[in-house]
Amino acid sequence: MSTRSRLGRPLWPSGSPVARSVAAGLLVVAALSASGCASSREVARDEAVTAVRAQARAVQGAVEAAARGTSGPAQAEAVRTVVAGTMLEVAVGDDGVLVDGALSEHRFAGGGLTYEGFVARLCLRYSVAPGSGATEVEDAPCPADVDATVPADETVSLE
Repeated sequence: MSTRSRLGRPLWPSGSPVARSVAAGLLVVAALSASGCASSREVARDEAVTAVRAQARAVQGAVEAAARGTSGPAQAEAVRTVVAGTMLEVAVGDDGVLVDGALSEHRFAGGGLTYEGFVARLCLRYSVAPGSGATEVEDAPCPADVDATVPADETVSLE
């Protein structure tokens, strides 16, 4: 399509509102293309992954504080109070308390027609030392029923 009439004159003079609008629109498109803008889904994913990892570290600190100074069944009970209402299960092992299960976080991003959500799941195991309550956390295989109990778009790791 030509920007000139059959007489050779510009269809829109360079200072006209139409010309300015077209130029501004082209600049916006070029800026968005060059900036590598993340989609709403990518933003929601990044926020959900960050949140579930932070949740795992927060639970680690709360478990350690609750377990300090206890061992055996008393330590397991102290830990149960911290993880109540989550998809984490507590058991007493040979070397202290073990906590297995999954955590998840749901985040939304965007707006208007591009508003999207994302659920990140993290399957993990906490190992709690008797007495000191020192708690380590590591990635673990997901429980068999995890898809039914903790549905997610993606299972992620601690790192």
